[in-house]
Amino acid sequence: MKRSWFIPAVLALTVALTACGGGKTEPAKPSTPAATAVTVKDDKNEITLPKTPTKIVAISLQAIDSLVALGIKPVGVAEQGAGEKIPYLGAALDGIPTIGLHSKPNLETIAALQPDLIIIDPELQGEVYTELNKIAPTLQFRSSSVDKTMADLKAIGKATGKEAEANKFVADFTAKRTALNEKAKGKTGAKWMAIFGTPDKAGVWLPNSFVGSILEGLNAKDAYTGAPDPKYPDFAYLALEKITQLNPEAFFLMSTPGKEISKAWSANPAYAATSAVKNGKVFEVNRNLWSRSRGPIAAGKIMEEAFPLLYPDVK
Repeated sequence: MKRSWFIPAVLALTVALTACGGGKTEPAKPSTPAATAVTVKDDKNEITLPKTPTKIVAISLQAIDSLVALGIKPVGVAEQGAGEKIPYLGAALDGIPTIGLHSKPNLETIAALQPDLIIIDPELQGEVYTELNKIAPTLQFRSSSVDKTMADLKAIGKATGKEAEANKFVADFTAKRTALNEKAKGKTGAKWMAIFGTPDKAGVWLPNSFVGSILEGLNAKDAYTGAPDPKYPDFAYLALEKITQLNPEAFFLMSTPGKEISKAWSANPAYAATSAVKNGKVFEVNRNLWSRSRGPIAAGKIMEEAFPLLYPDVK
C-alpha cells in the first residue's frame, strides 16, 4: 500500500510589460519547491514525505536509538518504564519531553508537540497507528536481526535527510565487527544461550534474532538449534531441563532487576553442572540493551560487551 503526503506545487507567473506597443508578455520560470519529497518504504507501507522532517516523535526504542545514532534530537520520546528513558544512551535524551510509555503512548501529548514525523514499532504500537498517522506521517520499523536494524537505519536516514550519516554508521559497525573477528584469528566463540523472561518462563533468543545475529556475527554458535515459538520466529520458550541438557558454554541472561534468573536457578543441580556455570561464564546483562532495544547503538555496545566474554583468552 502506498501513502503520499504532498504539498501542492505553486506555479507563479509574472507579466513583463514593454514600454512600447505590442504588450508582449512572458511567463516566469516556476518557483523552486521549498523541499524535495522523499519516498520511504517501511515494514508496512511506502510513504512519501513532502519535506525533510524536523520535529520527530520516536515511540519505539529502536527508533529512539536510531535517531540518536544519526545525530537527530527528537521532540518527544517514549519511556521504557515510568520515569525511565534509555540509560545506555546517556545524556543524549536529556531535556527531551516524554510522551508516555512505549507500550502506551499518550496521543494528546504527541499531538501537542506538532510533529511532522512519528516512528513506531508495528508490533508494540500498531494498534494506535491509525490515530498516530492522523497526527503526522508515521513510519513503522521492527528489527528482527542486526542486518535489519542497519537496513532500518538507512531507511530512517533517507527519510530524515541523514543518508550519509546512516551509511557511515553501518560502515563503521561492519568494520568494527571485521576487526574483532580478525582479532579472534579464526577461533570459535563459546557455545551460547541468550535467555530472557523469568525463571519460570524462560525464552531463548535464536541465531536469527537481533541478539543472536550479533553473537553469530562474532563466530559463536547458539546451543539451541530447534524450532522457534509458533508465534514468534526469533525465539523459543524452553524449560530449564531442556536448557541444561543442551549444556551451553556461556549464558547471557537478561533478567528483570531483582529477579535474576541466575539466582533462581542456582540451587538446581543440573544447572550447576552445565559448562557455563562450572567455568564461570554466566553473565547477567542489561535487558534493556540486549533484549529490548534492537537499535544500532545497542548493536555496537552488545558486540563490544560480548566479544571478551566469548573470547576471554583473546587479547
